Amino acid sequence: MPSMKNEYAKHWAAPSMEPKRSHRFVLYIGAAKPFVIKKVSNPAYTVAETPHKFMNYTFWYPGKVEWEPVQITCLDPGGDDDTGLSLSNALLAGGYMEPDKEITTGQGMDSTVSKVRAVSAAGGHAMKIVQYGPDQFSDTGNAVVGNRGGMEKLSTWSLKNAWIQKVNFGELNYDNDTMVESTITVRYDWATYTKH
Repeated sequence: MPSMKNEYAKHWAAPSMEPKRSHRFVLYIGAAKPFVIKKVSNPAYTVAETPHKFMNYTFWYPGKVEWEPVQITCLDPGGDDDTGLSLSNALLAGGYMEPDKEITTGQGMDSTVSKVRAVSAAGGHAMKIVQYGPDQFSDTGNAVVGNRGGMEKLSTWSLKNAWIQKVNFGELNYDNDTMVESTITVRYDWATYTKH
């Protein structure tokens, strides 16, 4: 019978072994184009706990589940794909009215940010993080054409009722010539994971 160590070594030594890689992903969010996304955190959750103390003992019970916000970093290419404009428009589409426009026009006095508007403005009904694998090859060495021209779709996180909670439009700095980045915090009610 082979040892566990040999089984593990065989697993990692196989040329077909390809673990998930952090750079093979696409984020689909209505407020930003997929190609401007630099990084995104995967969903995370916390299960609350409730203790029960009895004499010298403490017994723990799981409680409510709370999904943690997702952090997104994106670049701002300007032009037709201006991320700052897209994110500003998402805020307005979510129900926010700029004070000077509200006062001078009288419009929007009864308008506030609502969940249904914020979810719709952020593309939260279809906000997904899709993880891809490497180009797939057949036994003959030819690329297997599939999703994204040969890249295999491995898994998808779908964020349910997602909306933009916070935006930081980055900073400008004379000391460097890096691209302008914006960070986005996304709140959602829950997430589902699909393995393809």
